[in-house]
Amino acid sequence: MTTLVELEHESRSFLGLIIVNLILASMAMAYGVTAVVLPLNPFLTGVSGYSFDIVGVISIIVGVIGFGLGLAWITIIAPITGGIGMIHRPLRSLKNTPNDTQVTSLFIKLLGFYRENHAKVRTMVLFGKIGGLIFILAGVSDAIASFSHFAYQDGVGGIILIVLGSICIRLTRYFSVFAFLWDQRIAEGKLTEDALTQTLEGRTT
Repeated sequence: MTTLVELEHESRSFLGLIIVNLILASMAMAYGVTAVVLPLNPFLTGVSGYSFDIVGVISIIVGVIGFGLGLAWITIIAPITGGIGMIHRPLRSLKNTPNDTQVTSLFIKLLGFYRENHAKVRTMVLFGKIGGLIFILAGVSDAIASFSHFAYQDGVGGIILIVLGSICIRLTRYFSVFAFLWDQRIAEGKLTEDALTQTLEGRTT
């Protein structure tokens, strides 16, 4: 049976994955706003005789798409955030008064919740890995460009991106370990259900 400590680790890994996805979605929205505002800045500051070029138009289009995707993803994972919260909160309250029955109940809820949202969760894992890798690549590029021009202060931003990307990938991998176990449990449960169904069908024939 899953212990309270093990269940805490499993639910915490789920929260970590959610946080990673919220960060990445928020960054996409922030990038989208920046990509839209920069080409519009001359208009906002009253620069006369300014006209859009193709780069500015593309920047606005990409910015709108990035902001929209980030906002849409936050909306999509909102039910998952609320669902895991309904499991994690009572789990924390069990620290002072551990109860095997309640722990087992929460374990079943967590496994069922993962099974119901399996497709979305796998997308969240992929999003976390890709987003973390993009952060690292962007950070490396920024750091190399800054250090090559001896702009060490500017290179701090690149280092922060590398650290942030590494954290995203680490948290995603941490979740993946438990996701593998959950997939095994679900598969074993399915085999048991099939065997039971075959047994009952054999008795009725």
